[in-house]
Amino acid sequence: LYLLYSFGENFVLFKLLFKFLPFLRFFRYPSVSIFIPIFILNLLASRGTEFIISKFRKYKQLLFFIPLVCFIELYIYSSKISILLPKTVLDKKTETIEYLIKKSSQDKYPYRFALTPITQNLATTVKGETLYKAKINYRDRLFGNINLEYLLFNFRGQDIELKNYYKFLDFVYSCHSLDEALPLFSISNVKYIISIIPQKTKFAKLIKNNELKIYENPFVLPPAFFVIKKIENTNLDISLKLIKELKFDIFKTVILHCENTPTIVLEKFPTILKPKKIRYYNNKIYIETDFPQDGFLVLSQNFYPGWQCLVNKRKTKIYHCNIFMSCIYLPKGRNEICFFYDPVSFKIGSIISLSCLFFVIIYLYEKYYTIVSSVSISKR
Repeated sequence: LYLLYSFGENFVLFKLLFKFLPFLRFFRYPSVSIFIPIFILNLLASRGTEFIISKFRKYKQLLFFIPLVCFIELYIYSSKISILLPKTVLDKKTETIEYLIKKSSQDKYPYRFALTPITQNLATTVKGETLYKAKINYRDRLFGNINLEYLLFNFRGQDIELKNYYKFLDFVYSCHSLDEALPLFSISNVKYIISIIPQKTKFAKLIKNNELKIYENPFVLPPAFFVIKKIENTNLDISLKLIKELKFDIFKTVILHCENTPTIVLEKFPTILKPKKIRYYNNKIYIETDFPQDGFLVLSQNFYPGWQCLVNKRKTKIYHCNIFMSCIYLPKGRNEICFFYDPVSFKIGSIISLSCLFFVIIYLYEKYYTIVSSVSISKR
């Protein structure tokens, strides 16, 4: 049933099953349901392997060839992802990828790239002289998660499923021109805009003009930037309008979605201040700053439960700001900031997993002890 359901609309009863069997709706794509028959086949294969081993216990030397044959078969199979496509199609660096890698190596901070809405929507129109060439052209547009293996950061993200982020994303893509969207791209750390059609822009610089055009945002801010003004507004829809009205003044202003936040005493109105150093690790972000006055350090990543922050090794509160971003209050002077991900859910899950493992070990030990005891009694 699941195997037939994985065919999607090519299966006659697909719509009927989808309508009356609610558990099937958990699969994002019908094809994913094929994991269930694969799992069942794995169980049957393991039972079959047990049977074969039981029959060949006298010939232990032959048992060595079972995993060897499996390894050889999997190795040969992995040399191609299909009959027509060699596996090089999965790791070949395309022209756009190589260009962005080169530009990223020259940048002081890590920056994001963004695809224009039309470029994003024309994914199905990618063509090529051969299937291999068409697949390479598809990879060249950096759809999906292709960017991750090259440490290129996509503004759109992939499967994030956070409502506030998509609210901001839709707001950016609703702009009438690239120039109108530049302030929003700038605070979102987007330096490179990829477009399949030429863009009318006074500010963005065309740095690559091939089938895919790449524009450079001259106003882009680093992943963390310093602001000296604040607006408190808990309504996200009103906040979006404020961001649009502020335009480039958003570079010095943060819109906080909470009340009673620290007050800033304005000593001067400096130009845009940037951190001295930003380093990314697996679940940590390390930032060094030295600013002449108090203010807020805005981090252009999702405000999400589980993130914590230390300023000079002292815990500080993280505020929700700019629709989806995070920020902290930062005193003037030299500061060392460390954002780290340490959710309570992970700790609870670890405790449950370790507890289960402990009880499994006790159960296996008791079972083993019972078997040994019964064998010793039978011998007596």
